[in-house]
Amino acid sequence: MPQNKAQEEFCQSIADILVQQILTDGRPFMSGFKGRPGLPKNAVTGKRYNGANIFGLWGSQIEHGWESNEFASYKQLASVGKQVKRGEKGTKIAYFDRLAVEDAKTGDEKLIPFLKVSTVFNLEQTEGYEPVIVPHVPLGERMAQVEQYIANTGAVITQDGNGQAYYKPSTDSIHLPDDGCWLSTDTMSPIEQKYAVTFHELGHWTGHPTRCDRNLKTRFAERAYATEELIAETYSAVACAKFGVTREVDPNHGRYMASWCGPAGLIEVLKHDPKAIMPIASAASAALTYTDMLNEKAEMLEMMRNAVNGQLTLRL
Repeated sequence: MPQNKAQEEFCQSIADILVQQILTDGRPFMSGFKGRPGLPKNAVTGKRYNGANIFGLWGSQIEHGWESNEFASYKQLASVGKQVKRGEKGTKIAYFDRLAVEDAKTGDEKLIPFLKVSTVFNLEQTEGYEPVIVPHVPLGERMAQVEQYIANTGAVITQDGNGQAYYKPSTDSIHLPDDGCWLSTDTMSPIEQKYAVTFHELGHWTGHPTRCDRNLKTRFAERAYATEELIAETYSAVACAKFGVTREVDPNHGRYMASWCGPAGLIEVLKHDPKAIMPIASAASAALTYTDMLNEKAEMLEMMRNAVNGQLTLRL
């Protein structure tokens, strides 16, 4: 199949998943499933999948009831001695590759980025698969990790929201209600709800000009505001999955996003432009990569401080 057509079909399939799940139960791309906590990752390299691939792989997990969140290509699986079962159908993913072409004016070689579509299989589609029991991490321990992750970003967060949660661009600050204001939902405790909302506002925080610098008005025009909300909520959903804030993905993410389904909302955006899911998903993934980078930097500095302090103690 030509790559252009494969790209269009990939974008359309992801858009269809989002629209269909919103229309059926208000849960776009992430209906609750009792799978392994964390994001879909490559079974061979260990790297997590990004962008719209997360939605497509989650969709396959939900459709087939797979608990494993690990995928890989047929060739990758074969390289580690795993055989895909006969008759199994893979899940499409897309990634950017580069094609070397000659510049017509200068004659120099230049690299042109293009979207390439490939196929991956879940580990449960391989011969002899045995489920891996993942130990349950207590809620308190998980939330401590989340608290540290958020703190490592350096975002200014104050609990003075008077019952509201919002990001204020003019002061570049996040404002949250007091801890006692959070309520439980059908799927989330008050503390889980707190961190899901905090991640949403942190998603907005990443769009600042000094960080990811999201300028959505060029492509999305009047839908720019709704698109930014979708990016922030997608960031929250993905971050919650990364840390296992809830064992099952909270439907409130879907209900919130479904509330933007008017003329400037998600369904309208995707029906008119299925490829819009790519920049939305890419922006959310870029935001998560950015906050991951801040955390890696903070952890490295902490290690250096500990090493220096240890040397000073030995000298004393």
